[in-house]
Amino acid sequence: TFTLNYKLSNFIINTNDNIKALELLASRYKDVRIDGDLIYAYDIANKEELLKYLFDNDILISYVKDNKVGLEEYYVELMREDNNE
Repeated sequence: TFTLNYKLSNFIINTNDNIKALELLASRYKDVRIDGDLIYAYDIANKEELLKYLFDNDILISYVKDNKVGLEEYYVELMREDNNE
């Protein structure tokens, strides 16, 4: 059975050191990727915690965009994960 929590957010982030930020975020969050100059962090419950974590590790954030996950998008992702297991 699935427990749907579609109140999570996805963030698009750009920093002064994307490589270090990616390593930090990947050590704390499940799904973090980099594409070009942007970091994509998925299924994050607390934006302030994420930003504070980067700041506390000497990462300056130049851009952050919050993309709230809709119920349909979250369900599709859960189904994709279930098929990969």
